[in-house]
Amino acid sequence: MTERVCSVDGCGRPHKGHGLCGSHLRQAKERNSLALNSLPCEAPGCDRRAISRGLCTLHYQRMLAHGDPSHSVKPYRVTDPCSVSGCTESHFGLGMCATHYRRYRQHGDPIAGQPPLGVRCQVCDHPEVEAIDQMIADGATGPAVAARFGLGSKRAVYLHRSNHIDNDEWHAKRAAYWVNRLAEVQAAGD
Repeated sequence: MTERVCSVDGCGRPHKGHGLCGSHLRQAKERNSLALNSLPCEAPGCDRRAISRGLCTLHYQRMLAHGDPSHSVKPYRVTDPCSVSGCTESHFGLGMCATHYRRYRQHGDPIAGQPPLGVRCQVCDHPEVEAIDQMIADGATGPAVAARFGLGSKRAVYLHRSNHIDNDEWHAKRAAYWVNRLAEVQAAGD
């Protein structure tokens, strides 16, 4: 003798009554309906199968949590674009993408990716800056230059090269800033 199984598609659990297993029979009794296979979710625009109280699992859980099956939850992560003009990456922090946020935190400017004008360069302040520049121009590596002149790290050499040697416009802006700053200090001292 073959054992009867639930008539709901894909269920396969043992028959309990009315052609349904215990779970589906209980659901049918709650809804006063035994035609569970053909009932769609009652939420507008949803074509999933109704599981409980005429709603699919998603809308039923929303009903339990918020009292409204149509309640939509705001996404956790904001997907606004980066506020820097021309950037299409998604928002990460302070209205900027991860790259511009990191540049802002490190350098004070999300666009340039270089230290702000008021920050002094460790290499430019070194008494042997000309010898350092010549060694860099001759192709010496950052660690070799840093070790020879006691700069502490190759990062100082890299920043000097990228901000000053390879960027004449930046060097001119920085020089103008310090000339103006010196004039302000001298004027304040008078």
